[in-house]
Amino acid sequence: MSQERIDMLKKMIEQSVNPAGWIGYYEGKIATFLFRQEDVPRFLENTDPVGSVVPVYTHPAKTLTDAEIEEIAEQYKDVDYTLLDEEPFDVFDHRGFARAILRKAQEK
Repeated sequence: MSQERIDMLKKMIEQSVNPAGWIGYYEGKIATFLFRQEDVPRFLENTDPVGSVVPVYTHPAKTLTDAEIEEIAEQYKDVDYTLLDEEPFDVFDHRGFARAILRKAQEK
């Protein structure tokens, strides 16, 4: 493998932040999807000099603290009083909660 290809590979890996995988191109067409980082050098070596790879999903994951998640969960908790002669039980809006979590993470 040429030094130019090795330098290209190093640059691509440095620029990617926890990629989910890489799309492998050969002669300008998508050839494969590489799931593991250790597969990238072998693909490039086997497709030298015209193969290339592009990292997929290179943005860093946005996380929330437990406190942030709990705060959102409390907003989506409700009490259902429809059962006769029984204690009320908690009802949780899972879809609303999931959407709220995603919105909060996107704000970061």
